[in-house]
Amino acid sequence: MKNITILTTIMFAGILSFASGKNPPSSDGHGTPRCAAYDSGSTEEHGSHSTCESCLAGHDNCDMKCYSYTYECTASTEVEVTEIIRDPKTGETQEVTSMKERTFRGSGRTEREAQDRALSECEYQSDRYTGGFVGTITNAPRRGPRDGGRRPYYSRCDIKSCEERANETSNRRCVR
Repeated sequence: MKNITILTTIMFAGILSFASGKNPPSSDGHGTPRCAAYDSGSTEEHGSHSTCESCLAGHDNCDMKCYSYTYECTASTEVEVTEIIRDPKTGETQEVTSMKERTFRGSGRTEREAQDRALSECEYQSDRYTGGFVGTITNAPRRGPRDGGRRPYYSRCDIKSCEERANETSNRRCVR
């Protein structure tokens, strides 16, 4: 039984190694382009190589691929939404207030730049609708009939998620 467990572990590690072999090199987090050499065949047992020479030392054919990195972040805030609902039978109206999440995206060469852009957009939209005030608004100036004459409530903006994207910028064959 112990031998089966060890064999299964070795096979699983081999599968993981193969699956990760063609992945782009890790970003440095500052948007600097990164390059790596890969076996041109279907197997890359040891991951990427830092140079064409090191790749060609273990493989017949290799490709050097370069990547640039961008980040996309999402900021979110809660907004108070008041809807006026009319009963079709009686014609009576009722105000229903609920909190809904609004999200805003920002992208950039660095994660920090993408976060700043997402937060800036979120805060801009919040300021735009609340006049810079974040919190419950009482006695707010009327805005118009479409929003019931009230300004919405926004809570503070927070980063919800960030994703790094590797964009292949060049691909060339390594030569001996």
